[in-house]
Amino acid sequence: MPTAEERIRELRFPPQLAWGERGPKTKTLRQDISRWYSQAGGLDAAVRSAREAMASRDGGTTMQEFPVWDEAALDREIPVAIVDESPYYGEYKPKSGTVQMPRTSLLDPFGRQQTLEHERSHGVFGGDFQTPGYMDSFTPPRDTASDMAKWKAYAVQPDELDVRLAMIKRIYAYNTGRVVTNPSEAEQAMRWYIQNFPDLPPDHPDSPYGTGTDAKAIMGLPDTKRAKAMRRMTEVVGGAYRDGDA
Repeated sequence: MPTAEERIRELRFPPQLAWGERGPKTKTLRQDISRWYSQAGGLDAAVRSAREAMASRDGGTTMQEFPVWDEAALDREIPVAIVDESPYYGEYKPKSGTVQMPRTSLLDPFGRQQTLEHERSHGVFGGDFQTPGYMDSFTPPRDTASDMAKWKAYAVQPDELDVRLAMIKRIYAYNTGRVVTNPSEAEQAMRWYIQNFPDLPPDHPDSPYGTGTDAKAIMGLPDTKRAKAMRRMTEVVGGAYRDGDA
């Protein structure tokens, strides 16, 4: 039987979730992401593991940039507002506690569920949302080295890192039956994703559009920051992204 690292071109997504003329039928992040853990003991087991990881912190300042999130937030309704135009595929609005998505997402479903999970994850994990000013007019990622450098810097901020780590964690869980429980397993999941992401089914609501730039940027962090990122993967669940998310 092939190992998790060898399972190239066999990647798959769980059953799709329904959307209607006014947006998604789901109302909470739990409803969005439970299906991703169906092959790995269920979402409750993954949440329990994440809670234990947060509880095992050393009590110092090592992980202070990453908030301890409340699992009850998984069941908090995070409404979706469909707007006529938006510079982003999706955006979480912390003041209103809502997700904003453009009307085109109802017509072009590719990646929209991933975007929804990414933005609702922002609402669950929290953070200070210190987005750099250039994101106000930045359309990521472009082809120039300068633009890619800006995008990578944006993607590895704590708030954005959370949802990207969580996305990789749950795709890994669904495809391998394994929930990341320690930093060593997190590095394995990252390497697995970088190797296998080109074979994820394309043009699909659950597809994480992009080239793996974010995952490679995370693994390219300086040793101390990369170690924190791997530790943080053990503390989060769910999440997703599509290039262009805020």
